[in-house]
Amino acid sequence: MPTLVEINGIDEGGKVGDNIYFVNVGIRIDAEIQLLLRNLDYFGKLFIKKEDLFGQAEKSLQKYLRDSFDDPCIRLSFFRMRVATQMQILKLYLEQLGAELFSARRTLIEEIKKWQNDPDVAEDVTATEGTSKVKIWQVVEKLKRFDQYPFMYESVIKSYGMMNITAKLDNVSDLYRTSVGSGCRYMLVVQIDGGYPFAFWWQKLLASPNLTNIKKGSAHISGVSQGDAFYPSISTAGALAYIINTYPQRAFFLPIDELTYDDKFPLDDEFYFRHTTSLTRPTFDNRAVFVGSIDPDLKSCLPYCLHRADRRKTYEPFHIEISAKSFFGEYGYGKPENTLIILGKLVSHQNKEDARFCKEEGYTCTYVADLKPHFDSLCTDVNDEIDLLPKEKKAKLSGHFETIKKKCISELT
Repeated sequence: MPTLVEINGIDEGGKVGDNIYFVNVGIRIDAEIQLLLRNLDYFGKLFIKKEDLFGQAEKSLQKYLRDSFDDPCIRLSFFRMRVATQMQILKLYLEQLGAELFSARRTLIEEIKKWQNDPDVAEDVTATEGTSKVKIWQVVEKLKRFDQYPFMYESVIKSYGMMNITAKLDNVSDLYRTSVGSGCRYMLVVQIDGGYPFAFWWQKLLASPNLTNIKKGSAHISGVSQGDAFYPSISTAGALAYIINTYPQRAFFLPIDELTYDDKFPLDDEFYFRHTTSLTRPTFDNRAVFVGSIDPDLKSCLPYCLHRADRRKTYEPFHIEISAKSFFGEYGYGKPENTLIILGKLVSHQNKEDARFCKEEGYTCTYVADLKPHFDSLCTDVNDEIDLLPKEKKAKLSGHFETIKKKCISELT
């Protein structure tokens, strides 16, 4: 029995206090290469980040928007969250935050009173659950997330919008129109830019009784930090969101849905708790950790190559900057089976130490060269699509792609 797969990328453009524009790009896996070809055509790269759009001519960016909108292979959905909705979400969030902080204040007062009444309590170093030391430390941990307070309120507003958009796929996804009742199995893959703090709600959503088609087992939702640099659907969604936010006059000519607060998907205690946890406890489903020197073009391709080999896994990429020990200390060790270490050129003593550390910790380590079959598969599919283009377009895109491929192949051999 065949499995039909639809990939959905979600990204946004804008800041809290202004209109925020969200874009959802839905595409079948057999058409996904078209997104890469459009990036090659306009920007000479397979994957584009928002930074790649800085300085681009307005006319060119608007043509990219128009071409994407007219592409029959893509299902595009545009959304706008107005300031009034942002403030409604923020108000609900602050009510819960205020209640938590006031409760933490009571804990501090109670423990300080114990110190005043019994000086020996201040010398408590047993760290037993329930002692003054542990209770105060728990309050300190709660306050940790205020280190980056702008990101805290930005992520709660934008993540609610992304949850709302994902829920709408239950009705608008072409996947369900095609596969439900046809005897086919189906899988919805949703890739959300920004990482886990923007997708922490996925378990709650999959269990919602308000959804008919999106269910656990047939839907895979992942947050990816800087996902626009590694996955085609997020890359396109991010580019389009940037264009609409930069040139909002274009929004008047697009079918844009208004994102509002939906009582069916409330910002309740569970949403609040999971969001809080996402800011203080690094979480991921699958991550690819790069060690050593790797060509930037090749690095941008590898997570997608791995995803093509298993569509259930969306790898969130990281690169060790200082040391493996400090990296895992900051981002967590996690389960070894959910972390793949990708070894590039180990050019420094620290690179070699990092590789040894990862192996000793039980992580699966693979060399870049071992992934060549996955990269070759991507190249074959890209070249096959380029061969179908008109002569001039074919020559242009072939030139761009050959330049990228040569650099990558040199690192893989």
